Amino acid sequence: MIALWVGPGVLTEMDTVLTRKSPASKSSLVILLDRARIHVGSSAEPAACVQAQAVVAYASDANIVAEALTTQVDYLVSLDHQHLVNNPQVQTLPFLIGTPGDCLAWLRAQLF
Repeated sequence: MIALWVGPGVLTEMDTVLTRKSPASKSSLVILLDRARIHVGSSAEPAACVQAQAVVAYASDANIVAEALTTQVDYLVSLDHQHLVNNPQVQTLPFLIGTPGDCLAWLRAQLF
């Protein structure tokens, strides 16, 4: 089964950005998240924060990784090449990190 998850920190960041840049888009985002049946994970556990901070120096992205660790995802999708996708240190994590295209290729390999 494929399930899509988002961390509460990511939702907070999306809300902050949309409030600043496009407040009218917030209702569309809520509808999109609902229709895509997005699950909301738990806030990052302290041990996950320590593990994430050991591999990701940028605090905001470390929190995203910590939430993914807490949720126990299989794959973290990101467009952040600098801190996540191309960061060799994230290879020590128990899940893969890649772009949406990378994730789709990984899913195809898992399913077929």
